[in-house]
Amino acid sequence: MLSCVTYCSCSYSCPLFPISHVVLYHILTFSTPNEEAVAFYESIVEMGVLGNSQFPFSLTILIFTVIALALNLAAATMIIMEATGILIVWLFILGKGPDLSIVANWLDMSLVCVHFGLMTIITIFGQTGFFPWLAVKGYKASRGNVKLLFVIITGTCAIFSAWLEHSVSLMLLGPVTVTMCNMLDLNPIPFLFGQTLLSNIGGTATLIGDPPNLILGAYYGFGFVDFLVYVGPGIVIIYLTMTGYLMWYYKDMLKGTINRPVPSLTKHTKLQDIGLVIKCCLVTLSVLILFFLSSFLHFDPAWASLTCATALLIITRVSKKELDHIYTEIEWVEIFFLVIIFVFAGALSELGFLEYLGRLANPLAEIEHQGNRLMAAITAILWISAFFSGAFNGIAFAALFVSILGRIAEDANLPVAPLVWSCVLGVSLGCNLTLYASATNMVMAHVLHEHAHIHISYWHFLKVGAPVTFMSLVMANIYLWIVWVGIAGYNGETFTFTN
Repeated sequence: MLSCVTYCSCSYSCPLFPISHVVLYHILTFSTPNEEAVAFYESIVEMGVLGNSQFPFSLTILIFTVIALALNLAAATMIIMEATGILIVWLFILGKGPDLSIVANWLDMSLVCVHFGLMTIITIFGQTGFFPWLAVKGYKASRGNVKLLFVIITGTCAIFSAWLEHSVSLMLLGPVTVTMCNMLDLNPIPFLFGQTLLSNIGGTATLIGDPPNLILGAYYGFGFVDFLVYVGPGIVIIYLTMTGYLMWYYKDMLKGTINRPVPSLTKHTKLQDIGLVIKCCLVTLSVLILFFLSSFLHFDPAWASLTCATALLIITRVSKKELDHIYTEIEWVEIFFLVIIFVFAGALSELGFLEYLGRLANPLAEIEHQGNRLMAAITAILWISAFFSGAFNGIAFAALFVSILGRIAEDANLPVAPLVWSCVLGVSLGCNLTLYASATNMVMAHVLHEHAHIHISYWHFLKVGAPVTFMSLVMANIYLWIVWVGIAGYNGETFTFTN
């Protein structure tokens, strides 16, 4: 018999609603056979009208935010800003208004710095004419076959996305793709959609390919190599399958062969500055090597990104005018969007949203067979992550969900590693569901609007992205079952891995 007596006295004040002094006194008694150790989790839950309203209020704001994004009532950044402002005001009404130092702690500065460093490198790289040259080489390799051109163009973007973050890659390859399609009298929609959806898939395979990967990897100590080993094989299968599906979906737009010469492409056949191309390639290679070594040397990947970006600025000897031009080309709106997303997620967390998400483990703990429990946990986390990521935003969900995966694993008596990889796949693949789920999707819509005068609506993207998301998740679910329950993990009643 184990007894625990806790006495807690706390005062609570609210600027709008007077709340009296509260005294808590409770006795916890546990009975355990053979004097076994007992572990329990305890949290303080605010009661009363205001306390009970926190989760319904935060959920209501989240739902209205998703609806506003779906209906395109305003710019995505403005919608998130307004929703965040409402949540912050409600926190002050509850007497829980955060200091700016607390808000700063909500930000994942490592992710912001990685993004900023890569944007700087890619912006300089884009001035070399390398990407138009690469597109022309792709066209020549296809020999005018439109389907083969689709495979080459989308594959190139997916490869860059896995190693240099997919939204940054599409910022450079997207406009080039639209220009090439205009020269060849091709509809750019299948090519841009292919680049976007397949880049979201390809970016899942590496630590830096997708911002949520950095959030989840940094929190649980998984590095560059871990992502390649545990996620890479499944992503290759999903990528190849979805490439085939998109070729079938757009079969009417990808028919035929272009046999006529295209003189307007000849101006892109030569690199503008070979010396700068070599410097950019060396720095990019250095970034990848440092990202790889960060898993073994245990340093923040942000240092690799910022250091290499600084090194490239130094060795290229940019002038003040050139530096100003470089930083006017960077998508500051996207970086600001990242910051707002983190603040939004932090405010939801302060309102107890995480506590309710953490209750997902309760039904799992009731499954007696450990193998079945792991399969159920993998499935639940994969699909829930994909739904919230797709319905709202992958970065926001990863920032919210990252801290409670460990608690779910502990409560369900399961290893945390397969649950983390389920969340990684769910969040990244779910980004193909809606237009605002990923920065890459919004970049694609912007590129088509600016360079092809084509408007991509929320529902247009959903029509194309939903089937891709569903089929990708089914394959990911089977892959995770095979790897973690069938091959690497389960032997009788004991898990052979220790992560």
